[in-house]
Amino acid sequence: MARLGRVKYTPNHDSMARFLLSERVGSVSMRAAGDIADAAAAAERARPKRGPSTGHLAESYGTRPAIGGHEAEGGPRRIGIVLNDARYAAAIELGDVDSTGEHLLERTASQWHVPRAVRKAMGGGKL
Repeated sequence: MARLGRVKYTPNHDSMARFLLSERVGSVSMRAAGDIADAAAAAERARPKRGPSTGHLAESYGTRPAIGGHEAEGGPRRIGIVLNDARYAAAIELGDVDSTGEHLLERTASQWHVPRAVRKAMGGGKL
């Protein structure tokens, strides 16, 4: 049997950087952001309300593309951002003096979240 020689792997960081900024990554990120926005809107429609609802909060979820990330995460990349431009969205999501907040985005985005143990195993960078 022939003996195989040692091979040294040299990663191509420039190629990965181009990939992370590519339309392919942007497309996947925007689809995920759209799924999260849709799930948050559905959760908002389904949650019990204190009074009558106009549906404006659920209809106000949207997405936008951006460039995000930093060196601890592998450098810049295309990302999709989920937002809600209803003027009272932050109070519903995060709470105020009268409530603890619904955390709709946190709960609906959890399936896309990278668990802390995985982040720690990958060097501790926030994902």
